[in-house]
Amino acid sequence: MEVYTLKTLKDLSQIPPDLLLQVRQEIGMDARIDNYYRAYLDFKELGKDPRGFFAKYPKRPSLAGKDMSQPWGEKGVYFGPSSIGNCRRSTFYKSKRQPKEGQFRSPESQRTMEYGEDRHLSLQQVLQHMQQTGFLAKDSRVESEVFVKSPEWRIHGLIDILLETSVQVSHQGREVRVDIRMILEIKTKKEQQYKELTEPDFSHIVQNALYAEVLDVPLIGFLYENKNTLELKYVDFCMDDLATRTLIRNKIISLHWYLKEDKLPPADDQLGTPLFYGSCKNCPYQNACRKAGTGTLDPFLTQMSMLEMQAKKDKKDKKEQKKSARVKL
Repeated sequence: MEVYTLKTLKDLSQIPPDLLLQVRQEIGMDARIDNYYRAYLDFKELGKDPRGFFAKYPKRPSLAGKDMSQPWGEKGVYFGPSSIGNCRRSTFYKSKRQPKEGQFRSPESQRTMEYGEDRHLSLQQVLQHMQQTGFLAKDSRVESEVFVKSPEWRIHGLIDILLETSVQVSHQGREVRVDIRMILEIKTKKEQQYKELTEPDFSHIVQNALYAEVLDVPLIGFLYENKNTLELKYVDFCMDDLATRTLIRNKIISLHWYLKEDKLPPADDQLGTPLFYGSCKNCPYQNACRKAGTGTLDPFLTQMSMLEMQAKKDKKDKKEQKKSARVKL
């Protein structure tokens, strides 16, 4: 059997494009988890437990002893990748420890966060158990809550799952095995958002592409769960998308430049720059931002970046138009 490796960014250039597409389709983590649950229900009905489904799951890993420090001064500040997709001005204020204005988290939003954390933990445990009980390839390895820190990128944070596994496909009349190393991210969605989902949210791509750069991982899988029905949908992002990777690099370089020079970045949300989106409505620095004015687009946005961002903005506008049309009906 022919064997390919898809574990590093360099491997993307070594694997045929049509085989890469087959592999991405074959991973199908949503279907694999559904099969696991079907087996679980079958065993439960029979009153048997031949594969240890009821064994205690491992506890959520602790961050105790891990270096989550944020160095200041000339070395700059460490960012959480989840903030990189936000408005740069908001991230600047947060890094400079600007006092927050008022209370921006309601009891409902706090419970929503807790629900998401519970679903993360549950699905992480399921994936670990799938590896133990044969629902993933024999030599698969599942690591939960993996801490990542990069002095080069000045980022640190946790990824949900770092997965090493393999899939077998038929390629050009031959059986091929591909050994994979990938990031698996777990997200929840409201029902309407879930139904419209055909690709990962760009904010989720931004966050995890940074982790993939640091860990030298070629593939990111996203497992979305419908909050209403608990259905699962799997979509992915491949790190062969060089345009998106360039945009993300420009963003983080510009953030560090503004912090080093102690200059306030432009208000990206108000200027409509799609790569740097967020929510002015929920921003805890609204008054300070309004007083400072919007600023102007800066040289970190190259012509290529502007074209790419405009394409993403057009796509977002079309989605909003479809939503408006449904509301009118």
